[in-house]
Amino acid sequence: MKLKLLFVMVLVSPCVYSQGLMGKALAKLAKAMAPPPATVSNLDQVVPMAGLSGNLHPVELGTISQSFFNGWTTGGDMAWLMFTRKDTSAFVKIDGTVTVNGVPVEYSTAGTYALISGANAAARKVEITTSTGQKAGFTMEPAKSKVKVLSVNGQKDNISLDLTKDVVIELENTDVPANAMLRVDLAINQVGIKSQYGVCYIRSGASITIPAAAFRNINIKPAGGAVYNYKKSFISVTVETTEPAVGVSGAFPGLTYIRSYSDGKFVTISKEPNLNTGLVAKGKEDLKDGTMSYEFSKPNAFSSRPLPMMKKIGISSISVMGKTVSVSSVITQEKDNLKGEAQTTKTTTVTFPQQTNETWEAVIAKLYPQLAAIVQKELNATIVPVEAIQKTAAYQSVSKYAQAEVNTAKEFLIDYDHASPLRTMPVGQGAGAYGINEKMMNEAGVDALMKISLSLEVQQDGDYGVLVPKLTFEITGKANGRETATVYYSGTLTGKGVPSENIGLRVEYASANGITGDTKGRNSDKTYHHAGTIGSDELDRIVRRSDLLALFAKGLKEIKDQEKANGDYEVVWQLQQ
Repeated sequence: MKLKLLFVMVLVSPCVYSQGLMGKALAKLAKAMAPPPATVSNLDQVVPMAGLSGNLHPVELGTISQSFFNGWTTGGDMAWLMFTRKDTSAFVKIDGTVTVNGVPVEYSTAGTYALISGANAAARKVEITTSTGQKAGFTMEPAKSKVKVLSVNGQKDNISLDLTKDVVIELENTDVPANAMLRVDLAINQVGIKSQYGVCYIRSGASITIPAAAFRNINIKPAGGAVYNYKKSFISVTVETTEPAVGVSGAFPGLTYIRSYSDGKFVTISKEPNLNTGLVAKGKEDLKDGTMSYEFSKPNAFSSRPLPMMKKIGISSISVMGKTVSVSSVITQEKDNLKGEAQTTKTTTVTFPQQTNETWEAVIAKLYPQLAAIVQKELNATIVPVEAIQKTAAYQSVSKYAQAEVNTAKEFLIDYDHASPLRTMPVGQGAGAYGINEKMMNEAGVDALMKISLSLEVQQDGDYGVLVPKLTFEITGKANGRETATVYYSGTLTGKGVPSENIGLRVEYASANGITGDTKGRNSDKTYHHAGTIGSDELDRIVRRSDLLALFAKGLKEIKDQEKANGDYEVVWQLQQ
């Protein structure tokens, strides 16, 4: 799935670049590696995405897109479509024909079709006809709002930029509404591949000032270790809107499409910014019931909103889950003077007694209110009742993707107040500003969604069995622009398990040559502890609720204080006000 999504990003985004032969080689490799598409002749089974991009970037950049699509034209237009299957994450190829203004469009890969032409103010009529005779169609209008970059820091040509300072871009706006949102991108080379990465979104004007903080928080992940540089950079400004298609017929009623228009200039970077790779607060503490480690994180300002924007939080999921049986084996070769060579297998089985649903519900019912109180105090935000999200039409539309509760002798997953974790959404459900999370937030009137999971795993600790607790959480915000998901904070806390005589632990020995028992005289098997009854107080101790809460409060405060000290987040997001 990740590979497929990479293909789509490469294909349909006019922001993706590569250089020369490497771009062509990558395009060939991507096509060769792409899984064979499912071919669909029933349009009722697919979800389309469509767009019309104007003023394509210069041919001189040698883009990877040029290697995928024929006829790349500087300043040209690109009409594109992508098809996915409903209720799955599969991209599909249409068993039939796709045309734009009567011109057949070839299939590329990952469900994508595209037609590049010279700049043209005419509408694009898309027609799809399957092998069974089913038809659908719609029309896309080119962008009415256009933008032209006149100068950068007063320079029209041979532009040199110090990205540790503010940058002023002078624009000629053609029918761009006052206060419209613009996107600024910058081309950067990463492992020999040139791509345009988001710098910021900013309100339109005769000139726009991009603060140095935005260049420090560009939408790139240098922490991933990829080598990057700013050679032959290209800065661009894009105006983009989502519009209803007109003349819609057939299987796609209510279809919308993305139309955009970009302009930019080549720039030389004289001084590179010191990138914010994101904030991390982590450590290890010796607490009442043993050591516990924590790691909290916040992405950089392009992918993470500032804390003051978080006023109301909805709970998208909260659950307790675990594995209650662990079996491990160790094989040894031992030599006994009397019995000869013996291969002995030592098998250790750790068993946590199965609990009722009500028991696990009580665990999370104790933990959640105290976690919520910490969040509200530290973040100065209100958590709305749990059912507020589950009642939304958006949640109900995807409730079939909720993970079912399970409780067996080996594993369990129990939710709190019907807030079950959701599986990965199909591509057709939308993403970013058009995804389910955004819809749930808008319908519930909240600024953020929080998911919480307490995971427990049985392990051996000497002559005892333990249940190792792991608490994870994530607080997501509304998208930045059309497609960039944002995360306020995320974190993981995990600690040493607490020994209990009520957690079963049994050691068994077996010999491959038929000799029973351990050749060194140990018992052939031994039960250290039986899986017995776990009382509520003991379960609370095993889960380490008090330690989790103490460390959660510490980590949340540390990451919050780091954000405040950084200072970039509010500067970058103020550009959209």
